[in-house]
Amino acid sequence: MRRRVAAVTLALMLAVSAVGPAGAADPSTDPPTAEPTPTAEPSPTAEPTPTAEPPAPTAEPTPTAEPTPTAEPPAPPPAGVPAVPTDADGRPIPDGRYIVILDPSANTASVITRHRQRDGIRADRRFDNAVRAFTASLDPAQRRALLADPQVLAVVP
Repeated sequence: MRRRVAAVTLALMLAVSAVGPAGAADPSTDPPTAEPTPTAEPSPTAEPTPTAEPPAPTAEPTPTAEPTPTAEPPAPPPAGVPAVPTDADGRPIPDGRYIVILDPSANTASVITRHRQRDGIRADRRFDNAVRAFTASLDPAQRRALLADPQVLAVVP
């Protein structure tokens, strides 16, 4: 990844350095510009005169009423989409599913393999690009085993 960023940065720097001198105009070939002539004194401007009538009140927007909460339960999820259990505040209940975030220098595949052999953990998804992590359904003993691993930064529900 670092090599790609370095290569792209180098290419951009070379492109800008090649285009920069060619795109700049030679100042000696520009036609001379005339300086604006200053005036001796600024011309007076008309002052607004106060009126006896107060200004007409502007129509203020009327506050909109917030929608009243309905007693109807939320619509069920579409067919084929599992319902996610939520707590009283509407947040999803983890029910054993976790995201395991690894140290950036860790090898995701080797950490998954090691914990699968030792603790019986089965990874659902694996992330190697932006972050080193994987998702899995864990019981409390598996979660403790992962938290004890020095290459694991966090186990998040």
